[in-house]
Amino acid sequence: MSEVLFNKENDILVVELVGEINILDVNDFKESIKEKIKAEQAKKIIVDMEKVPFMDSSGLGMLISLYKYVNENQGKIVYTGLSEYILKILGFAKLDKIFIISDNIQSGKLAL
Repeated sequence: MSEVLFNKENDILVVELVGEINILDVNDFKESIKEKIKAEQAKKIIVDMEKVPFMDSSGLGMLISLYKYVNENQGKIVYTGLSEYILKILGFAKLDKIFIISDNIQSGKLAL
C-alpha cells in the first residue's frame, strides 16, 4: 500500500512517500501534497523518497508538477532518498540538472 506522510520541522515541510508511485495513486498523492503545502504556507519542502522502490512515468509527472507548483509560489523543493532506479529515470529526462537532489533529509535541509 502506498501513502503520503507529513512532518513539519521548524519551517520545513517534510513529505515522506511510501510505496510505489504509479498511475493509480499519483493524482491523490499530488493533490494531497499541494493541499498540505498551501495549508501550511510552506516555502521549504523536502520530498523523501527513500521508501519508494518503483515509480512509473506518472510519478515523474508528479515530481515535475510539484516542482513547478512550489517554484510558482516562490518556494524551494528538494528530493531526497532516491533509489538508483529513480535517479536513472531523472537522468534520462535531464531532470537531475533541474531538481535539487540530496542523499537524505539532513543534507536536504542544508540544500534549502
